[in-house]
Amino acid sequence: MTEKDPDILSLNEIEEIEKLTLRWIFQAVYDFGMEAHEIFLRSPDSVKDIAEDITRELLDRLSGFNVQQRVYGTVDYKKARYVILPDQTVRQALFIDSKAEKENRSATIQMSQTSMWVRQRRSGAQVNEKGFLPEISSYGDKNYLTTTCLIHFRYDDDHLDRHHLREVTIAAIPNGKLQVRITSQRHALFISATMIFQVITICMK
Repeated sequence: MTEKDPDILSLNEIEEIEKLTLRWIFQAVYDFGMEAHEIFLRSPDSVKDIAEDITRELLDRLSGFNVQQRVYGTVDYKKARYVILPDQTVRQALFIDSKAEKENRSATIQMSQTSMWVRQRRSGAQVNEKGFLPEISSYGDKNYLTTTCLIHFRYDDDHLDRHHLREVTIAAIPNGKLQVRITSQRHALFISATMIFQVITICMK
């Protein structure tokens, strides 16, 4: 089996890796589900800290092949990994951030958490800016495909102010190399909510 440089991956290969990553995360969240519910219910920490702790713990159980390489980023979980495909392996820099909120209609993505172009409005003016993450990350003279995901925890509070986890939503934020493909039908090259190409929601009973 050969190792393929992420910089020469086709768009189809990049998209398939991102969807495969989302399925891995779904399985990790699903397997961890009741433990996550108990942690939300019993932990005295803030919901933000609870979400970060759960994210790190459940993803430490994620199956796969880690690379002994530290990666850097402003997210709750970051890891260098090998993605094993039928005919090749690809190095991946996986970045995952978590949110804990009482609603799941939206989530804020920081510029340091995406490799896509973003359209913003500042003081009434439109500003177009490239996300701070590279599409291909480089560590130790090796290239890694940058993959970014979001885990959103929706919870309710009861009359005793205990937190009840109700829903976990997982979203893959496309690599910047996919931007032209994803926005081709919109005739725009900027990130919007419709560009998160795959979302999975898990209801907690």
